[in-house]
Amino acid sequence: MTNEVKETKFFELILALFFCCFSSFMLYTAFKSQKSLNQTVKVIKAMTMPKIILTIMLAISLYVLGVTIFWYIKNRDVGNIWPDFLHLFTKKTVFTFVLVVLYACSWKYLGFSISTFLYFTAQSKLIKPGRTIRKTLLISGIFTAAAYLLFSVGFHMFFPEPILDLILYS
Repeated sequence: MTNEVKETKFFELILALFFCCFSSFMLYTAFKSQKSLNQTVKVIKAMTMPKIILTIMLAISLYVLGVTIFWYIKNRDVGNIWPDFLHLFTKKTVFTFVLVVLYACSWKYLGFSISTFLYFTAQSKLIKPGRTIRKTLLISGIFTAAAYLLFSVGFHMFFPEPILDLILYS
């Protein structure tokens, strides 16, 4: 068994655990906020699409977690199947986890558009550090606009925009 296979399986295990926890927490928050809002929308309830997406995300994460755990159980008599722990957790990996958590937490304060733009900018710069800042900002703007249009126009969902509302309506 190569070290690359061990690293891949370990990375799958860590990601699956993270996304199981993340999607479970966000799903819990979606159900909790639905009860506190108690609003009726004729087309689609505000939290229906996030609930569907988070449920699918949780199901896929649980599947990957199960398959990975089964792989570890099946290969336990091969010898050392665990890779070097510190070698796997590069700065990029840790920074990606931190960015996802900050992105989720920033919606309440910055709003969907600003936090999405900042997240895409930071993640794009992390993935392709050699890309010019101009190109990074352009790509982030396009992805943010596309996501906003998809959900606001396509699904008639409205996201919190506290800073933009303050600027536009004050």
